[in-house]
Amino acid sequence: MKANATKNEKEALSRVIVTRANVDMKDIAEEYDRQYKTPLTQKIEDVALGNYKDFLVMLVQRTLIKGSD
Repeated sequence: MKANATKNEKEALSRVIVTRANVDMKDIAEEYDRQYKTPLTQKIEDVALGNYKDFLVMLVQRTLIKGSD
């Protein structure tokens, strides 16, 4: 994670994405976008680094694509 991300941001981001990926990630991503006017994937890009960032973004995107089928 990037140094400017708070510990709470890091933990919350990880917990929500990993535990909810197959359940209601589409709803979470849409609500995040509505509340903060930025896509959840952009927030991940802003606070995560490297392979971990790639993993989280892929997980969200995969869920969003599956949800639109």
